[in-house]
Amino acid sequence: MSDTVTLPGTGAVIATDDVGGVQFQRIKIAVGADGVAADASAAAPLPVGGIRRDADTAYAADLAAHPLLFNDGGRLKVSVTPADIASTAGNITTNGGVVALQVKRLSNLSISMVAAALVGHNVTFEASNNSTTGSDGTWYGVQVVRSNANTVETASGVLAATPAYMWQVNVSDYAWFRVRATAHTSGTAAYILNPSSYVSEPIPAIQVSATQPVSGTVAVTALPAGTNLIGNTGVAAATHTDKSGTITAGGTAQTPFAINAARRGFLIQNNSAGDLWFNTLATAVQSQPSIKLPAGGYYESPYGGCPTTAISIIGATTAQAFSAREW
Repeated sequence: MSDTVTLPGTGAVIATDDVGGVQFQRIKIAVGADGVAADASAAAPLPVGGIRRDADTAYAADLAAHPLLFNDGGRLKVSVTPADIASTAGNITTNGGVVALQVKRLSNLSISMVAAALVGHNVTFEASNNSTTGSDGTWYGVQVVRSNANTVETASGVLAATPAYMWQVNVSDYAWFRVRATAHTSGTAAYILNPSSYVSEPIPAIQVSATQPVSGTVAVTALPAGTNLIGNTGVAAATHTDKSGTITAGGTAQTPFAINAARRGFLIQNNSAGDLWFNTLATAVQSQPSIKLPAGGYYESPYGGCPTTAISIIGATTAQAFSAREW
């Protein structure tokens, strides 16, 4: 049957919905432009408005209708507070008793216990990724840490009173968490599992503090044969030997420093008005490859770079003076 009805007399067509042979008139909410009669849909949604609210205080009383709130910039206000997730409480009064919590959307848990006439009580801390009820599925032991010390535990140990600490555990990658009694003689252990929705790093269960002893054996490898020596790396004192003099014959090289295998350094200063040249590799000449010392010039061999060969010197003029030291 067609979902329309024609009004008698006028011939006007009314939109209806045929439900089991009964026509229900369609009522259009007039949100479109003049002459537009499209049903509300994802393509033509109903407009939704709100009110500007600059203050962050409560707008309506508890359980009252609440509009969408916008700030002074026209942006929708959203809550930045973490989810408030209720704690789970349960009593264990028999061996095998369990207090469980689904933790898929949680980060951390704090676990507290209050004892009442408790005797011989011990629980283990467990997690499961395939449980659906907190009792079925496969369960695995997990580590928790005491709230007052860096003490890691997988079980509480035998308790007969309320402990002076809680336990904390990161549960961000588990589906379920529970405490399960592995021993219980009598009395009541009242547990509270208090969750946190904050995203956080795993709880640092073991921390190193103060001075830690280190022991062991360090192997020392012998130096290979040859000249690979380790000795005193300080600067050793040395006695200087005066090698000062003058040019005996202008234009002729002379050797103020003879070959000395023990030499560790030398210096030369030109005290004359003309150039002097010296060479540590061959007989000096008044040009390259000899090293030029201009009037007043000074040269000292670098540390570790002193030759042990004979050192030759030459000047153009007889009696050119130079100061020299060897050590």
